Amino acid sequence: MTRTEFDVAVLGAGSATEALVGHLADSDLSVVVFEPGLVGGECPFLACMPSKAMLHDVGTGRTWDEAVRRRDEIVSHLDDDEHAEGLLGRGATLVRKRAAIAGAGVVRAGGVDYAVTDIVIATGARPVAPDIDGLDLAHERVWTSRDALTTTERPESIVMIGGGVVGSELAYVFAGFGSKVTTLDESERPIDTFHPEVSRLIGEHLARVGVDVVNGISVERVTLSDDHAAVHLTDGTVHRADRILVAP
Repeated sequence: MTRTEFDVAVLGAGSATEALVGHLADSDLSVVVFEPGLVGGECPFLACMPSKAMLHDVGTGRTWDEAVRRRDEIVSHLDDDEHAEGLLGRGATLVRKRAAIAGAGVVRAGGVDYAVTDIVIATGARPVAPDIDGLDLAHERVWTSRDALTTTERPESIVMIGGGVVGSELAYVFAGFGSKVTTLDESERPIDTFHPEVSRLIGEHLARVGVDVVNGISVERVTLSDDHAAVHLTDGTVHRADRILVAP
């Protein structure tokens, strides 16, 4: 087993790591960063940047195809070279492999043990499906926000399970480009963590682009088939669509 030494090991190369590496750049500490995916994290490629680009284009009257092209230009087709070069330029070593903590002060990746003084865990998050009977994130008719913000397809209809920030944002995008969109949420108002007046304004904006906002209801189960998806609510109502978008 090969062994090498660094002062600081960072697991994950998202925006938090970019800030950390920048902060340590003027120190004498040696830093190694492990990232098996995109350097830069979710925000520039799969969240903040593509979603805000699409929201902007709903308001400017661009077509769906024009908006998708501009979105992909903004995220540079998921090319993370610029972010990687930023880490390297600040003196960090980048290892594009999945790493694991193998013991006290030891990080293992690709058959190499890295002896380190400090370990920073900055691995970010991943989609988690709510515990709903029949819901399968692997099914082609079920999307997460990642799918919604990388697709070139505009479904005719979408049911959003979740009416929080992500669900409301994506509901506005797809409805604004002509999809029939329904949002389902257990809370009594859109994004209930916000001030009630903000929730009211968000609801008005969603209604303006044609979103059917359903609050105060629970999902009982989901059924998936080759030609459609269906969300069954506890009150007996069934919402059918081309896609289910999970955004709890």
